Amino acid sequence: MPGHDAVVPESSGGRRVYIHRYAFRCLITQTPDMGKEVCDVLAQVRAAKLIHHHLIDTGGMLGLVRPAVAEEFARSFPWKATLSSFLCSLAYRPCFPRDRGSALPVLRQDESVVASCTEAGYYTFATGETASDRMFADHAPMADLQRSLTAGHGPADLTLIKGRSLVRIDLQVGVGHVGHRYSAALAAGLADTGQADEIDATCRTSFLQRVQQVADSMLPRITNDERRVLDELMASLHRSFQLVNSV
Repeated sequence: MPGHDAVVPESSGGRRVYIHRYAFRCLITQTPDMGKEVCDVLAQVRAAKLIHHHLIDTGGMLGLVRPAVAEEFARSFPWKATLSSFLCSLAYRPCFPRDRGSALPVLRQDESVVASCTEAGYYTFATGETASDRMFADHAPMADLQRSLTAGHGPADLTLIKGRSLVRIDLQVGVGHVGHRYSAALAAGLADTGQADEIDATCRTSFLQRVQQVADSMLPRITNDERRVLDELMASLHRSFQLVNSV
């Protein structure tokens, strides 16, 4: 079976990358600027499902929201492009099997995320339609997947990232057998770990304000039904962001 640095053929329909929330939290603590970027990206990822549910799945199917209105709103938050670019800028030291000597790109430059979900504390991403189908159908316990990957039994298309493993790619260092050169960056952390929660809360509040601004800008040209759906969307976003931190 391929190892953790194997390239999955394009004909396979992409691959899956599952990143534990704590890995993102560790990344947040490396620098305040990184923290803001991580939290903003994750806020968009979390909001995308609610935007799709309210405006397209529900509003569109019931005839309450015109397709052009839903598409215009969704285009204001290009989470797939933002997320893909961000993941391309990151390297990880493999965990399953563990390899401190390597630093591999989370996504290659020719890859992009087409779908996302959450499972057992992981943000899950797929880079192709077939991989997306596998991701949504995957209900295997994470512990079983970890053991299988560590033993070299696959799944060949899956990368699991956990713990203090993520770091911004240093263009002077690159990726490959350079894992030890990222040790200092991986060990870095904010003096007050509570700052991670503060950064997350600030970013979620800022993102909600951006969504509200987009909704408000559309009010003069939408119907009463569309206005009600947007109000329901904002209420759902506020509840979601209050109940669960991004990281």
